[in-house]
Amino acid sequence: METSLSKQNIAPKVTLMRNRLVVCICLMLLQAVDLFAQSVVNNKITKIETLNRNNGIERGPAKPYLFQYGIANAFIEGLYEGHLSIDELKKHGDFGIGAPNLIDGELTIVDGIAYQSNAKGQTIEAPGQIKTPFAFVTTFKADTTLLLANVQNIDELFTRIESLLPNRNGIYALRIGGLFSKMRTRAFPAMVQKPYRPLAKLLDQQQFFELNGMDGAMIGFYMPGYLSGINITGLHFHFLSTDRTAGGHVVALTAQNLTIEITEVKSFLLETSETADFQKFQFIGGNSSGLQKIEKGGN
Repeated sequence: METSLSKQNIAPKVTLMRNRLVVCICLMLLQAVDLFAQSVVNNKITKIETLNRNNGIERGPAKPYLFQYGIANAFIEGLYEGHLSIDELKKHGDFGIGAPNLIDGELTIVDGIAYQSNAKGQTIEAPGQIKTPFAFVTTFKADTTLLLANVQNIDELFTRIESLLPNRNGIYALRIGGLFSKMRTRAFPAMVQKPYRPLAKLLDQQQFFELNGMDGAMIGFYMPGYLSGINITGLHFHFLSTDRTAGGHVVALTAQNLTIEITEVKSFLLETSETADFQKFQFIGGNSSGLQKIEKGGN
């Protein structure tokens, strides 16, 4: 009787233990299946990502953009004051050109350092706090390098460069280095009193500098026709000597061997001035009729 009761008491306990064991095994199996499924999914994702990278679907960093402060036509017509400092300008790039407030020469930015080539023929490192009415910069890393020999003048150089650019409607940054047997630059003087005269009426005041036999680099850009009025279309260069003691806007040159580094810029960011003069300025459209004379120093 006692044995029978003991068996009856044990049986439910054994059944309960078996049920618990079955539940535990089921849970373990479910966890294993879930881990396996996750592993399969992760492997598939990894393979897809690798496939995408191999097929070029995953894009790398965007190409450098061109940042511009100010509008060319407004600057050419006498708006020589801006609010953007050189330090703020350099946040957008390490390579570019422009003008200081109230002019007094040219700005050239190379390797992240800004230089001012003034109307006295001096080239100095520009303080970060000085401001500009018109300048444009990019981050320069050449994707094309070319060699040109026997360059007789600036018009020939420009024609040869433009024939080599694959996209006539592209924006290009160019660095042209070498020994220049002839290099003529210019700088406009500082403005002292309003109303400021347009650049075309200051041609008789510009200062020219003969930097013949000097080693250095031309820093500049090619701008397409659709940016006429916003920027200066075609090719536009400033010169900076290797020792950083001379420079200015390039108006004439001769060289035997030049190395041309080029990068195409895909994006364009424009910031306009906030001055009262700019807000009242009347735009007509296109580059000023006197621009070619200004670019060539009045010739």
